[in-house]
Amino acid sequence: MLGRTRKEAGNREVVEQRLNDVSDQLDRAIADLRHYVLADSHIGPHEAPPTLARALEELARRWKLTHTAEFQLQADPETGAGLPPHAVADILMIAQEAVSNSLRHSKARNISIWLRTVNGRLRLEIADDGVGFKPQTSERPGHGLANMRQRATGLGGQFRLDSKASGTTVVLMEIPL
Repeated sequence: MLGRTRKEAGNREVVEQRLNDVSDQLDRAIADLRHYVLADSHIGPHEAPPTLARALEELARRWKLTHTAEFQLQADPETGAGLPPHAVADILMIAQEAVSNSLRHSKARNISIWLRTVNGRLRLEIADDGVGFKPQTSERPGHGLANMRQRATGLGGQFRLDSKASGTTVVLMEIPL
């Protein structure tokens, strides 16, 4: 295959098609991994846990078992109680992505998660005490931030990321109830 690729390297269209094929394969692999992670946590895109707060408690419990960072969770048990299953799954995936980013990139020692109702809106806020970064100049932007924003806006809400290169990152998502 390598020899064939070298021969075809002069043909820009062939190279672009191969890159698109590889990109599609990676997207499928990522989707499969996300499905596996969600299946392992018993949180499916169409199956709601008993409450959003209890699902966040379960995720925090699992994070505490596998990471050295300290987790603080303050979740109002009634917040999000009437949400449809797909909305609960989207909110949980936002939380998972935000915490995953914090654990992988920020070197945070403390991660705080708040779930509450503010002015008739569900608010999920995740903050860490890590190294921070400048989102607009991030070296290797992935899809995580865009996915979180898309999930929040898909629920009719808003997504905001506040981070400073000197430290501390806050992810804030609000949706109407």
